Amino acid sequence: MDFVTIVFDDEIEIQLLKLQAFSFQVVEPTLVHRILVVFNGSDDQNHSFAEKFQHWIPYYPPYLRGKVKLIFLKDFELYFTKSDWYSQQVVKIQISKIIATQYYVVLDTKNHFIKYINWDLFFANNGKPYLYLNDAGEVFGNYYNNCLAYFKTSCPNTGLGIGRLRIQTITPFLFITKECKNLMHYVEKKEKKMFQQFFTESKMYTEFYFYYCYLVHSNKDKLYDINFIYIPFVTVGNQDPKVHTYNSWQSINHVLNSQNICVFSLHRQSLSILDEEYKKKLIEFYIKTYKYQDILQRILYFLY
Repeated sequence: MDFVTIVFDDEIEIQLLKLQAFSFQVVEPTLVHRILVVFNGSDDQNHSFAEKFQHWIPYYPPYLRGKVKLIFLKDFELYFTKSDWYSQQVVKIQISKIIATQYYVVLDTKNHFIKYINWDLFFANNGKPYLYLNDAGEVFGNYYNNCLAYFKTSCPNTGLGIGRLRIQTITPFLFITKECKNLMHYVEKKEKKMFQQFFTESKMYTEFYFYYCYLVHSNKDKLYDINFIYIPFVTVGNQDPKVHTYNSWQSINHVLNSQNICVFSLHRQSLSILDEEYKKKLIEFYIKTYKYQDILQRILYFLY
């Protein structure tokens, strides 16, 4: 599969990208067709970013470095006057125009693989790709309802006893390449405007819900198997852990020790909130996970 990571020119983002690159050492090599790093910036930044990017490729395992490619927005016909949360969501779907595999996995730079990753994380025994569930919350619940309304459909999982759980709104997320292209075609035919224009102007939808509701509308949601057990990802978010205890290290560490977590995510904005003791725990965690190496120490300096 192609793996897609979206990055912008920010110092912490870049350090998180390096850490993600380093974490590919635990990914089964046969999973990876290409690693596409999408620079979500303006055209006038492309050249300078490309020069810097060459220095970061060695953070990937040696056997994957030849598969790493830097992609610019213009490479798949995206042109933004400014980048924001909505434009980044468009990138995740429109990148399908240049994907070379049947499926692709979208990552944020905050996503770091922490256990051996193979096909079982992404596919059920019947060969269908997985969709995981997470708590939608009120705000994202509203986005979900907006997406259902746009496609004039209803949630197919009502009555399954899953409460506020909805299909995942976090990365890693596995897309079916063909269906992303079909979704864009559907919207452009209906709206008589480009997909990117419609999505960024509406500000009513989120990419994963919009994609899923399109599948429901098209009777294609069964192309996936929904994993009802738990989502094997954990995130240190940008919420104050002293106020939101679920974001405390004690809580995060409990999840790490009690569930089979495969992906650890560190939100860029969390670093301005976490205290020194919390950051120390993060450093200890990463060093323990990847078995201390010099290259790891060079990446982790941004946590000190």
